[in-house]
Parts: sequence; C-alpha cells; structure tokens
Amino acid sequence: MRWRWVDDLRKPSLAPQWVAYALVLASTALLLTAGWVAVIEQSRRERSLAVDAALRQTQNRAIALEQYVARTFEGADLVTRHIAQSYLLSRPARRTRGPIVPFLIRDPIVSGSTYGVVTVVGPDGDLLATSEQRAIHPSNVSRNPAFIRQSAHPGTELLISPPIESRVLGDTFLYLTRRVLGEDGATLGFVGVQIRPRDLSNFVGAARFEPTDLISVIGLDGITRVRREGNRVSFGEDLSDGLVMRMQQRNPNGTYVGPSSIDGHVRYFAHRRIAGYPIFVTAGTSEAATLEPVLRRSRVYRTIMGLVTLVSLLLAAFILIGIRRRNAHSRALTLANARLREAQRIARIGDWECDLQTGEILWSDELCAMYERDSGSDRLQLHEFFRYLDEDGRATMAKLIASALSTGEPQTCEFRAYLPSGATSDRYITAIPVKSEAGVVTSLLGTDQDVTADKLVESLQEQINHLSRVDAMNTMAATLAHELSQPLTAASNYLAGGEKLLARNDESARTMAAQALDGAKRQVQTAGSIIRRVQDMILSERRGGESVEIRRLLRDTVDSLVSAEACSEEWIKYEIDEDAQSLWGDRVQIQQVLMNLMRNACEAVANRDEPSVHVRVRRRDEQCVEFTVTDNGYGLAGRATDLFSPFNSTKEKGLGLGLSISRTIVEYHGGRIWLDSTGSSGTAISFTVAARAGNGMPLAEAS
Repeated sequence: MRWRWVDDLRKPSLAPQWVAYALVLASTALLLTAGWVAVIEQSRRERSLAVDAALRQTQNRAIALEQYVARTFEGADLVTRHIAQSYLLSRPARRTRGPIVPFLIRDPIVSGSTYGVVTVVGPDGDLLATSEQRAIHPSNVSRNPAFIRQSAHPGTELLISPPIESRVLGDTFLYLTRRVLGEDGATLGFVGVQIRPRDLSNFVGAARFEPTDLISVIGLDGITRVRREGNRVSFGEDLSDGLVMRMQQRNPNGTYVGPSSIDGHVRYFAHRRIAGYPIFVTAGTSEAATLEPVLRRSRVYRTIMGLVTLVSLLLAAFILIGIRRRNAHSRALTLANARLREAQRIARIGDWECDLQTGEILWSDELCAMYERDSGSDRLQLHEFFRYLDEDGRATMAKLIASALSTGEPQTCEFRAYLPSGATSDRYITAIPVKSEAGVVTSLLGTDQDVTADKLVESLQEQINHLSRVDAMNTMAATLAHELSQPLTAASNYLAGGEKLLARNDESARTMAAQALDGAKRQVQTAGSIIRRVQDMILSERRGGESVEIRRLLRDTVDSLVSAEACSEEWIKYEIDEDAQSLWGDRVQIQQVLMNLMRNACEAVANRDEPSVHVRVRRRDEQCVEFTVTDNGYGLAGRATDLFSPFNSTKEKGLGLGLSISRTIVEYHGGRIWLDSTGSSGTAISFTVAARAGNGMPLAEAS
C-alpha cells in the first residue's frame, strides 16, 4: 500500500500516449493504404488498357488477314472459272490413242495473277494444260492427294487442299481445285490453282511484326495451311486436338487468351471464319510482350511506393520513438518528483529557496508539513521563519546567511525549532548560494532536515558504547580466566618439579631443575602472549601473520597438555599430509584452538579402555589447511546444540568459553570451525586456517 502512488502516477499518462500512437499509426496506415491502392489501381488500369489494345490489334490483324485470304481465294475462284470456260467448256475433248501432251496456257489473266501454277486435268488424271513451261510433257496426276481429294468430292465448289509437295516443281503448294461439269452433267475435268503457302502470309507488308507475333490460316480439318511466327513460316501442322479448334467450334469469330498448340507460348488470339470456305484465320500477340512494359512500369511504381512505405514507416517509428521518449521523460520526471517527495517524507527533509533581495522564502510541501504549515502557505518572509527559532537559532541562521554572502560557498548549521503545537525539532540546514552573472549572491537554495531522531540515536549510541566497553572488560576477564589456567598449571608443575630436584643437591638434578625452570619460563611467556592476543581480539586489532610449521605446532601443544597433566602422550596421534606442512597465522592463537580441542578430546576419552585422540591435517584447497580432531569418547549426543556459543558447556563444571574462544580465533583468521560428527563412537571437530599469505585471510592481509 505504501507504493500505490507509483501506479497512480503511471495510469494518467497512458491514455494520451496511446492516443498519440493511434493517431500516428492510423495516419501512416491511411497514407500507405491510399498509396498502394493507387499503385495497384494504376497497374490494373494500365494492364487492362494493354490487354484491350492487344486484343484490338489481334482483331484488326485477323480482319486484315481474313480479307486478304478471302480476296486470294476469290481471285483463285475467278481464275478457275475462266480457265474452265477457256480450256474445257469451249474446246472439244481431244481423243488420242497415245500420250497426251498438255497445252501451255497463255492467258493474260493467268500471267498477270500472283498464283504459282494453273493446271487443267482430265477426268482420268491426265494433265491437259498448264501455265508452267517445265510441266509440258505427258503426265498423269491421278495419284496426287489433291486430285484424289477432288475426285472424291462430288460438288463443283472450290476446294482448298492442305499443303502438298509437288515432285515436278520441287515445292509445296496449296491446291485450289474445282470440278468442271458438262451440259449433260458429266465431269469434263478439273481446274486447279497452285498457291505457295508463304504467299498467304505476306499480307502484312511493311507493318511491324514482332518475333512472337503469330498469324495462321487453318482449315476446319485442323491442318494449318500456313503459320507465320515472326519471320518464320511453317505449314501442315495438325491442330485438330488443339485449343484453337475448340475455340473455333465454340465461336467462329472471337477472341481468347491461351497457349499456342505449337510452342505453348501464351498469346492474345483473335480468329475469324472465311465465309464460303472451310477455312479460318487467327492472329495472336504475346501476352508476355504485351504486358512487359506494363509490368516494368508496375515494378517502378511498386519500388517507388516501397521506398515511400519504408520512409513513412521510418518516419512513423521516429515519431513514435520521440513520443515514447517524451512520455517516458515526462513520466520519469513525474515519478522522480514523486519519489523525491516520498524520499523527503521518509527522510524528514525538505527543500527551500530564499530570495535575499525580497526576503521571501519558498518551502516544499514536506517542509511545510514538518513546520506544521498548510501546503498552500508555502511562501513566507524571513522574519516569519525566525519565529520558529529561539535567540540562539536566529543568531545561527543570521551567521549562516552572512557567511554565504561573504564567501559564496555552501554553508551548514544546526538549530532547534519550536513548532506551533509546542513540540521541538532539531534541524540540520544546508544552504547553497546562487550568484548572478555579475557574481553577486542573490538567493539561497537549500535543504532542511529533521535530525531529532538522529540526535536521540547519538545519545543512545554513547550509552551503548559505554556498556560495550564494560562488556568487553567482562569478556576479557572471563577469557583470561579460562585460557590462562592451562599454561599457569603447566608452569606450576614445572616449578614444583624443579623445587624437588634442587632438594636432591646433585649435578644431574640441578640440570633437570634448570630444564624445569626453562619450561616454566616458556609457559609464563605463553600466558603473557595469551593475555596480549586476547586484548587484541577484544580491541579488534589485527596482528601480522607468520608461516607456522604445523608439525612443531602440534608437538608443542602435546607437550603443554602432557605437562599440565591433561592427558597422556600415548593417547595422541597426529597425521600430516605432505602438502599441508605449514599454515599462515598467529602461532599462539592457533595453538590455543588446538589446545582447547585436544584437551576436550582427552577429557572425553579419559574413561575409555583404549583412549585415542587423532589429529588429521590436510590441504583442503589452494587457500586453506583443514584440522580435524577426532576422539573415541562417548560423543555429545543431546548436548551439542549451539556448541560454539559462549557459556554453553557440555561439562558439568565448564564455563562454556573454550569452543566460543576457538570460534572467535578461527573466524579472526578468516576460517571457520564446525562439528564434523558426534555419537556414541566419538566426536570429530574441524576448522580451517589460511595455507599461505595472500589467500584473503585477515591476518594475511595485515602482514
């Protein structure tokens, strides 16, 4: 509930932001939609116009081809009628027993025509007359496909054959033939006009004919009389199963779009039936060639529109990012002001501005609240502010203003304010001078913080520090009482033994007495070192570490325990790994830890038949060495909770400080100590210390 104001600040700014987003996106979408609709519509319109133009062109070309072919056939029809009248109807039939030598047709109508060859053939296929000089020799054409086709047809109308190769003339012709009947209805013969297929495709003349343009003259039997694609002419193709025949059957005079039956090329086609003849003509123009300029322009339109789209989207994105940044900045500013107000409320601090020329002060809302003023009364004069202060406070503030004016440097001061409710408040003022362009201080900006609670905390802290010093003295006394018992007991034993040896008054006894006195001296020195180390720990002072040989450390510890009659040397065994021969730390303090742990272990095994205390030293990792002290006592089951806390002892007469002091020493060295295991078969306690200097241990750092 404390931070609900953050959500409340975010919500009002979302609606204007999304409205702006919607307007930008809608206008961009509308603009791009209109542009793309215009591009698509223009492309569609140009395609439609191109298709219409192509269809008109093919229709006009088909009409022209139809007229040209029709005139050609009509001319051939007239020629056949004229020749029939001249060479069959007006001349009596020649009857000879030998081979018939044909007449050479010398007729101005024939010689002036554009047809290839004109022939007159008898009913039995004998060549009677011809306009071709090379054919003036006895000849019979009864096996000619055109003669066979004409003979099988009883009518007298003009027949148009498929392309047929002439062996005599060495070329391919279309045979336009007619049966000629006498007055009695008997067949007098046949008249034919031979036309080269190419001649039917020459109607275009100098007109533009593209390589993919196509014209064809096709019989209703599906055989092409001539087909011209670009400048390539062919004939004789069978299109009886092709699309062109189906479209012709559906509509004799029409248009369509589809693939050519010969090359598969898609074209716009127009086809027309020639009246009176079983022939129709087609004209086609390539769809790809027709649409290529349209598609090229469409690609240009789309490319331009694509660039416009990209620029529009980038512009819209730039605008949206700008709106988002502006809104984010506005929200951040609003939230920052809200956080500032909340922070001021939590920290009991307010800001103010004082115009030194007019003496007017402007307070923040929080500052008004702290001085028990309404937020609407945030403007007051300097003398009104002084009413909250006593005489010392007014003098302090006057001094602050004077120092700010004279030095131009930030100033601070403390005073006590007296509020209208009768309460008092300790205040901490910070004032920063604001200078004009001329370098004159014209106003002050600053903060005013309620430090009443801090003052109370300072007072309480002083009391706590006093109690802490008393507690430290108590702790040091208890620690010394616990830790000095061992070396002092050992020293006492050494002195008692020396005294007995001196009483014997012989040379060997005096030598042993001297050794006992030296041992007592070492124990006393150890006691002194313990006192100094305990004092350092209590005062939190760090001492430099040193490299300690672990084997000697264990040997000295065992000697001290044996001298103090805490255990028998036979009980203790230790094992040191090859890579764990030394450690880094305070030798005396580490020996205190080992002394505590090993003495506890010796006490735990004192009632065992075969007492055993085992110390294992190994390299835990690159940074530290691990000690594990294991005994075969009866364990700590049920009494091991909070084992390392002070005054928590598992022994009836123990003070509960040994393990607590050990933990303090180990943690002082940057290591840790823990209960590894305990039970009816014994207890194992482990601790770690630094293996060498520079491993992050406090003592290593201090050295």
